[in-house]
Amino acid sequence: MVSVCKKAYAVLSPHWPPLTSSKLPALFTCNYTTASTPFIEHYEKMLLKAQNTELPAPIDNQAVFANNEINLSDVDVYGFDYDYTLAGYSDSLLHTIFEMGKQALLQTKNYPKILKTLTYQPDFAVRGLHFDLKKGLLMKIDSFHHIQKDTVYRGLHKLSWDEVLEQYSGFHVPVKQMNQFHGAGSEMHQFVDIFTIPEISLISQVIEFFQSNAIAYDPEYVFWDVRSSVQSIHTSGQLHEEITRNLEKYLTNSSRIAELLDRLISHDKKLFLISNSGFPFINAGMTYMVGADWLDKFDVVIINARKPDFFISNKRPFRMYNHDTNSTLWHRVSQLEKGCVYSEGNLFDLQRFTGWSGSKVLYFGDHVYTDLADATLHHGWRTGAIIPELTVCNIVLTLCMLLR
Repeated sequence: MVSVCKKAYAVLSPHWPPLTSSKLPALFTCNYTTASTPFIEHYEKMLLKAQNTELPAPIDNQAVFANNEINLSDVDVYGFDYDYTLAGYSDSLLHTIFEMGKQALLQTKNYPKILKTLTYQPDFAVRGLHFDLKKGLLMKIDSFHHIQKDTVYRGLHKLSWDEVLEQYSGFHVPVKQMNQFHGAGSEMHQFVDIFTIPEISLISQVIEFFQSNAIAYDPEYVFWDVRSSVQSIHTSGQLHEEITRNLEKYLTNSSRIAELLDRLISHDKKLFLISNSGFPFINAGMTYMVGADWLDKFDVVIINARKPDFFISNKRPFRMYNHDTNSTLWHRVSQLEKGCVYSEGNLFDLQRFTGWSGSKVLYFGDHVYTDLADATLHHGWRTGAIIPELTVCNIVLTLCMLLR
């Protein structure tokens, strides 16, 4: 396998550097539904060999990655999400979400008080993992819907190869069981948002506690109990209040946001912000990062957008927001004015009011499904994904992988 890879590398990339500077990651996985013992032994042998093969140096974590041609001089309008796009967050936030979610679980769901000793495990999980609600298993599933070997966990315990085969009679998960984008099932839930990483840790540790103490449980109940507890700190405003009180603790990469916006404005670009968060929270963060005049830099500001519905439904009209009284007004919105703040709305009206459409718009966000997929597939926007995981220092404003 490795020799074939090296030959392909040599043929397809004559101008690339030789395979000498870093190790090949464990990317070789099996895409089959059953496997014999000799085949598994051969796979293990080749995997070890592949892991010890050297590859070019790691990618530049400050680079721009494009999977389609784009000329930025053709882009007239730049849009941004807020959380994990304009606002980058420190690792402290994930610890705080875990602690607050745990407290909500103990207080509202009557879980054993001994669980208060649980602590966030930052190295246990990454976003993008799937959780099987029926079986109580956490795993990584690739783009071909195959379960990746050595990624299946019940609680904090990794299942063996044979145990996975016994559970699923193979390694393929039908699309009907998936719950994101193409799938419409309810058996597999994918954790796509960065905010869900503490949720994964809490679910896994609660299941581990029940398993270790031989306590009967239904994994689906555990999933929904933990999920609703963690979601409650978002919907109640509790998390936003904590962040707002400690902006210097949680916000990162704020020093060059104003410079970025001013540079775009100096080149006569239009700017807009679309966020699911409320105005007081966004205002506190933007004032901290950019200054009290941050609203003047944007041509359109939209809060409480309810993405992804914002991109696909035209049923909710815009409402003007009064930030002095923290309330929405009643009159019909027939145009979007600079310096004003608008709540809810939809992309169809945004395009109708502004004339911004198609490839003239470049929108940045961190969530592939909520921020980017529909804007590209349904409306032809150019989109950029902010990928914090590409950076070793968790600096969020890495521009940018183009999705269209």
